[in-house]
Amino acid sequence: MNFFQINDYSKIKKMIADVGTDAASVKLMAPKAKTYAVLLKKIKSRDANIIKQLMLSAGADAACAKGVIDCSVKYSDVLLFGTLRQLEYFTKSAGRQTSVLRKISSEIKQFISSVENPPSLQSINQKMRRPAIMGILNVTPDSFSDGGEFFKPSDAVAHARKMIADEADIIDIGGESTRPGSLEISEAEQIKRVVPVIEAIRAESDIPISIDARKCSVIEAAVKAGAGIINDISAAGEEKTAEFAAENNIPIIIMHAKGTPENMQRAPYYNDTVTEITQYLQSRAAYLIDKGVRHENIIVDPGIGFGKRLSDNLAIINNLENLKRLGFLILIGLSRKSFLGEITGDDVKNRETQTLIANFAAISHGADIIRVHNVKDHIRAKRLYLSINDLE
Repeated sequence: MNFFQINDYSKIKKMIADVGTDAASVKLMAPKAKTYAVLLKKIKSRDANIIKQLMLSAGADAACAKGVIDCSVKYSDVLLFGTLRQLEYFTKSAGRQTSVLRKISSEIKQFISSVENPPSLQSINQKMRRPAIMGILNVTPDSFSDGGEFFKPSDAVAHARKMIADEADIIDIGGESTRPGSLEISEAEQIKRVVPVIEAIRAESDIPISIDARKCSVIEAAVKAGAGIINDISAAGEEKTAEFAAENNIPIIIMHAKGTPENMQRAPYYNDTVTEITQYLQSRAAYLIDKGVRHENIIVDPGIGFGKRLSDNLAIINNLENLKRLGFLILIGLSRKSFLGEITGDDVKNRETQTLIANFAAISHGADIIRVHNVKDHIRAKRLYLSINDLE
């Protein structure tokens, strides 16, 4: 007899299939095999009572403040816990109740869909497997970790070759530092820095290349040179970027940042970090879709270190499931960042182990793409991760 605690939905389906069940049975039973928790904030006691009863009727349960039952408290947070199938049953009943419950029902349906139909990396590359490893190539003199190391085009191309040899899935090329306190540089200078490097890489390899830029003119030049993914920390701050991504059917990464690189770390503050970031990215994704960008071409990045305190960065990593419910691929960029040093006391050149641990913690919570400086070690760790989790 063996006992299991299974956190990965795809593994649940595989284990059910492995005992010899047919495909229809896998589809039927998998949603019953794992319990999920959903936290609702500041719900009126009247609605909380209805939610409690509907969850009980679904064979699940909900926790709320003790004053809810007699309405001696006006509001309560409510914690739902149940399997996908129980939550689905709840949504059917909740969808016929008050406007608040109908909204809750709609968002839980979206979550269920994101679990049962997870986004695919195939919009980037048909052969790419989660987690994808994105190698960083900063063609800058002043990036926080490797500024100046690859500023010369020949050095940048040589480093790209090394990352390709190390089996990177994507190379992310940027010509402008966005470290805290950095200032914008001209679009012409960025183009001058990145285009020759992209052209040289594309002449040698078909590896997916992303352009890390927030100005559409830079993005257009990079795509013309051979880039095929947009990585925009301004989340399509220029309307032209959204239109360009739609017209050219190009995947686009949109990031949350509080402020600009110049001022983002000046006392950032959130009332509810995870909720605020999720709502912002949901809004920006809706904007892109309205502009004609395909859902599967949108990748979201919660912006580790971009206007975040230590507690915010940790909350993001620990709650990626909340972002996952939007149904988009998730990118995490935490490589060598200062919050790692805040915890361990190590400087930027001595954070490789910390980066690996934090990245694979993020993967365990739902990250699909990790943006890293050290490709080789992450590829080796990826192989180990896939083997341990029986995902090879």
